[in-house]
Amino acid sequence: MKVLSDLDGLIKDLELSILKFRISVNLAENARKKKFDELLFLSTLHGLPVSYRALSRIYNASGERQLKKALKRIGKIGKKLQRENYAYALMIRETLSSVKGIISSALEAMSIDEKIFLINNAIRLLAETRDKVSLMIPKK
Repeated sequence: MKVLSDLDGLIKDLELSILKFRISVNLAENARKKKFDELLFLSTLHGLPVSYRALSRIYNASGERQLKKALKRIGKIGKKLQRENYAYALMIRETLSSVKGIISSALEAMSIDEKIFLINNAIRLLAETRDKVSLMIPKK
């Protein structure tokens, strides 16, 4: 069913944003631990100087863009579900509304750990709803 694949895509977007935030944290920690930034040195030798800190900021920004993409996907799924009157459509719309609020809070959060925590909550909500919906949809 298309609704299930939409929910799966939304979950994957959120998981990808968590991955990007974790990479960002790892790169920032790597930059803090080392006195000499060998990435900056090696990348300068090849003509494009990039430090661990700069790469960390790039991944952080990419994670936030991934969250914004997930918000847009929620809007599209919501519009699609407005045309349907099935019981699962109502349940999904309520969950999407909650998830939208959680993702908005994650975008405003200052700490990456807080963002990851909020995104994990959203993923958990979506996964539970997806499981319930898969039981409600008639098999062909």
